[in-house]
Amino acid sequence: TIDQAIIADYKLISAYGRSEHIKGGVAIYKHNQVSYKTESVGLEQYSIEMTCEVSAIKIRMTKKKCLYLLGVYRPPGSNFDNVLKVLSEALDKLPLSAKKLVMGDVNIDNLDETSRERSAFNELLRGYNIQRLDLPPTRITEISISSIDMVCSDLDQ
Repeated sequence: TIDQAIIADYKLISAYGRSEHIKGGVAIYKHNQVSYKTESVGLEQYSIEMTCEVSAIKIRMTKKKCLYLLGVYRPPGSNFDNVLKVLSEALDKLPLSAKKLVMGDVNIDNLDETSRERSAFNELLRGYNIQRLDLPPTRITEISISSIDMVCSDLDQ
């Protein structure tokens, strides 16, 4: 299971592990030298295996400020409407006033400006005042170039 994946000098804080498939899921680790208090938020229940898998942590930056980190994996070709549903349910559970960082592999090409999925995904994020950052191509093959990984935030740029 995913919680048995041990990385030297890191501690597993939160994870969604698949129950019906051998490999995969989402895991968030913290390096042992990071002093910020971290805890799982418990959003894994909103995951749909092999459709959209999520896990989140709360990082206490100061006594009054927290940062929420949401890790996301969406397998290629999964039902996009269900992906949006999982993401909105997860984001709805995070405090409105808290800063958020959403990261992962959503298999939505940010370089394809004509993509319906890209437009709908960015629209969903805008509803939470979150913006997807422009990353360089993250998948390069002989026949295509795409940017399917994501870093999104509502942090001041």
